[in-house]
Amino acid sequence: MKQTRLLPLLCLLLASLSVFGQKKTEFKGVVKGKTTASIIIQHGPVSHFGGNGEPKMDTIPVRDGKFSITLNLSEPEYVTAIPEAGIRHRGNKRGPYWGFAMRAAFFIFPGERLSLKTELLADRWSVNAKGNKMAQTATTLRQANLNDYVAFDSLEMQLDKAKQNGLSKNETNKLFEERNKRRAPARERLKEYATTHLDEEYSLFLLIKSGGPALVAKYYDQIPENIRSGLFGDFLRKALKRGKRNTRMDKAKKLLVAGAKAPDFELESLDGKKVALSGIKADYIVLDFWGSWCGWCTKEFPELKKCHTKYGDRIKIVGVDCFDGKKAWKDAVEKHELPWLQLYNDRESENPIDVMYGVTNFPTKVILDKELNIVARYKGADPAFFKKLDELMGGS
Repeated sequence: MKQTRLLPLLCLLLASLSVFGQKKTEFKGVVKGKTTASIIIQHGPVSHFGGNGEPKMDTIPVRDGKFSITLNLSEPEYVTAIPEAGIRHRGNKRGPYWGFAMRAAFFIFPGERLSLKTELLADRWSVNAKGNKMAQTATTLRQANLNDYVAFDSLEMQLDKAKQNGLSKNETNKLFEERNKRRAPARERLKEYATTHLDEEYSLFLLIKSGGPALVAKYYDQIPENIRSGLFGDFLRKALKRGKRNTRMDKAKKLLVAGAKAPDFELESLDGKKVALSGIKADYIVLDFWGSWCGWCTKEFPELKKCHTKYGDRIKIVGVDCFDGKKAWKDAVEKHELPWLQLYNDRESENPIDVMYGVTNFPTKVILDKELNIVARYKGADPAFFKKLDELMGGS
């Protein structure tokens, strides 16, 4: 009986602990111009930067041109907002497009009141924030870039239509180039602000997001210690780690070309045993860097299966899974019924194999001879890879 009575108290205690430290945070605004039924926001804690956790989605009704929501926050969150009427729809089942000129992103802090004064037009959403300094800076910089964002979005939708209508590759590439040119000035303005306001936390965020690890490393010594260890400290450490990996990958891509010796490695197989590259014996070895998330990787499996059957033990195919959890990896191997050796590349290890081999495109295939010299490497789904195998096997 006592246990039965204690159960509700225990549930109440757990519920109280789950909201401990949370503060009610008011987010509101006005929308002039075009009518929209709601404002959609995607938001997540700063601690999630770098891939930890999924963002939340909320739909805020707009009534008489006003919207408001109360969020319970325990830490600062990054918010991306867009009017429902500003969401564009792509063809070919590609899903909705949250255009740069229609979405606004900023930070919101626990316990504060953040308000937006906005105007929705056919091609843009003008936004000004009142509240924390970071949100005000973010919306001010966005306003300065708005014309370039409008042009970028227009070209993005043209590209979408071009793909639907079967525009030639050359014409499509021209649109790609023109689109990217329109975004470049906006990126440069953000970088300029960041590099001239290094004593602001928002500048560190911009350095990481707009400049990447290389720009962070360049200005690292000029960033005050309180900013380095502040709100984006963990984000900064991840960016620096990513930068070191990128440097190693760039070096590997330059060194691991045809004729170079392939570096040896040891990875876990499906049965949990460690397998060394040097222990695999065949006339030729194919390292297939793939992932369950990669459509082009899985599309090539039927052709790889034909090669596996056709060439037998003369060629050993070795699948190297990248960016999957172990369960997703094993499930994908089972789903696609892959009969060749499969190894798991732990991305969090000290020396991931994709970094060691400079793999930046998926799929990537590397052909090795029996001495583990690189014969050739192919990035993306390339028919030339299968032609090369046939050539090495004497057209058999």
